Amino acid sequence: MREEHEHLRAGVISNVIFPVTAFTAVALFTVYVIYSGLVLGYGTRDSGGTDAPVVYETGIWFESLEDGGLRLLDDQGNELWSIAYDEEAYIHSTAQRLKEYRARDNVRTQLPFIVRGHEDGHVVVADPMTQRRVTVNSFGRDNAYAFIRSLQQAQEGDSDWDSDLDSDLDSD
Repeated sequence: MREEHEHLRAGVISNVIFPVTAFTAVALFTVYVIYSGLVLGYGTRDSGGTDAPVVYETGIWFESLEDGGLRLLDDQGNELWSIAYDEEAYIHSTAQRLKEYRARDNVRTQLPFIVRGHEDGHVVVADPMTQRRVTVNSFGRDNAYAFIRSLQQAQEGDSDWDSDLDSDLDSD
């Protein structure tokens, strides 16, 4: 009787190989989902920022320099200021991250990044091409203030934005 049903017994494939393969597939898929969310930034588009009204908005370009520095240009291509490779690391980090997002998304058409100053003192650099944005305040109050000051010095005549952002940052 035993020999008649021998063919119905589970073998090595169904007892060992199939469960190990299924577990490995689930584990790899989980790693992929976590990697794509944390490292590649998928699922984080248009995150961060504030809902406060925008009091100032301008376009800027980030241009990498041969010496590792960074040049910031207005939306017309005029130089606002240059930053040495070892200065203002948060601006370098912001520019690098936004440029990497464009490269990952295969963005070929180029539009300037948008800097928005909000009524509550937040400063956001947004990319209209990838829908991602970086809140400069996340690098600390002093860095946000320095970024605002640099924009104020580079662009003339935006006194309403200057006073709104200065008072909000000073009250923190």
